[in-house]
Amino acid sequence: MIWVLIPVYNEAAGIPKMLQETRNAIAAFGEFRMVLVDDGSTDETCITIQRELRQSDHLISLEHNSGPGAAFLAGFEFIL
Repeated sequence: MIWVLIPVYNEAAGIPKMLQETRNAIAAFGEFRMVLVDDGSTDETCITIQRELRQSDHLISLEHNSGPGAAFLAGFEFIL
């Protein structure tokens, strides 16, 4: 199983394209799951991600922007 961890912050406009391109690129390597960590976005990032998620994907939403380190840590804790 391949895990793809993607931290995001205020990226609502680019989420659909990014997810599609990531899925296309990684699909050749086998089964995968994506974990997106919304690092306290103030735009529509969380809502956009929820619309675009597949059943096997996961969204972690942090209440406040804590930076990429905290977003990666939250994702790693979920995966492990």
